[in-house]
Amino acid sequence: MSDKTHIILPLRRLVPNDISILRYVLGSTIAMSIALGFTWNLSYLLPVLSLGYFAPNAKLPTFKQGLLFIGTITISSYLTLLFSKFFIEYLWVFIPIQALALLHIFYTNKLDPTNKLFVLLTFLLIPILASISMGVAYAVAVSLIVTASITLVLIWTVHAIIPDIRSFKNIQKPKPAGKIPTQQERFLNALNTLIVVFPVVMVFYFFQWAGGLLILIFIAILSMQPSFNLKTGFLLILGNFVGGIYAIIMYEFLVIVPEFSFLILLILLAGLFLAARLFSERKTAPLYGMSFSTLLLIIGQATSTTSDAGDKVWIRVVEIMIAVIYVVLAFAILNFLKERRLNKKAGKKEINKTIG
Repeated sequence: MSDKTHIILPLRRLVPNDISILRYVLGSTIAMSIALGFTWNLSYLLPVLSLGYFAPNAKLPTFKQGLLFIGTITISSYLTLLFSKFFIEYLWVFIPIQALALLHIFYTNKLDPTNKLFVLLTFLLIPILASISMGVAYAVAVSLIVTASITLVLIWTVHAIIPDIRSFKNIQKPKPAGKIPTQQERFLNALNTLIVVFPVVMVFYFFQWAGGLLILIFIAILSMQPSFNLKTGFLLILGNFVGGIYAIIMYEFLVIVPEFSFLILLILLAGLFLAARLFSERKTAPLYGMSFSTLLLIIGQATSTTSDAGDKVWIRVVEIMIAVIYVVLAFAILNFLKERRLNKKAGKKEINKTIG
C-alpha cells in the first residue's frame, strides 16, 4: 500500500464539516493576526474579505483565477485613479459616469462575489478620497491591491494546511442551483442596488465625510446580498447587532488584558463558537456568519489605532447599525413600490378583461 493511501485513509474518517470549521477558524485567526500585526491602510478588511473564501460552499480559486483577480483589482484601481485625477474637479461629469460604472459592476455576473466586492470598493472609495486628496486615494488604491494579494496567499496557504476532504468522502450533497435570473431581472436588481447605494456616495462627495468611510464600506458589503426580503432584512439587523455586542464585550476583555496574544485567543474562541453554528443545519446559520464578520470588522478597525479606541468601538457599532438599517429600509421601500406597481398592473388587466 502506497504512502498516499496511508494519508488518505485517516482523512476519510474525518467529518468534512469539522474540517471546514477548523479551516474557517484558522483562516480568520491568521488573517486577524496579519491585519493587526502588520497594519496598513484598510488592513482591517483582510479578515472580513478572507471569510468569503472559508464560508460554507465557498470555492477555492485556481492560480489562473487568482492572477486574474489581482489583475482586475490593479486595472480597476489604476483606471479609477486616472479618471479621478482628470475629472474629479468636474463632479457633474464625473458622478454620472461613476454611476454607470457602478451599475455595470452590480449587473455583471462574470465576477465572483469577493472579486466584485473588491472592484466595487475601488470604484467607491478611491474617487471619494481623490476629491479630498489624491495622495490618500493613491495610498488606498495600493492598499486594496496589497489586501487582495495577501487574501489570495492566505486562503491558498490555509487550504493547503487544511485541505478539503469532500473529494475523499462525499457526505455533503451539493445544493440544487437556484433559478438563474434573466438579463432583465439582473438589470433591475442592479438598478435597485444603485438606487440604494448612490445617495450615500453623493453625501460623501458633497460633505467630504472621510471619517465615516466604514458606513460606505459596510453598505457596499450589504449591497452584495443576492436577494432581499423582510426576513433577510431582519436577519441583517439582528446578525450585525449581535456582532456589535460581541465586539463591545471582546473590547472590554482587552481593556483588562491589553495583550496581542490575548486578542488572538479571543478571536480564536469567538471563531470556534460562531463557526460551529454557521456550519450547522440551523435555519439561523447565516446569522452567525454575519455576526463574526461584523465582530472582526469592528475590532480590527478600532484596535488598528491607539487613540480613543474605546470610543471607536461604540461609534463603529452605531455606524454599522446605521448602514444596516438604511440598506434594509431602502430595499424594503423599493420592494413595496415594486409590488404596488405590479398590483396596479394586475388590477388594470382584470378591469380590461371584465370590460372586454
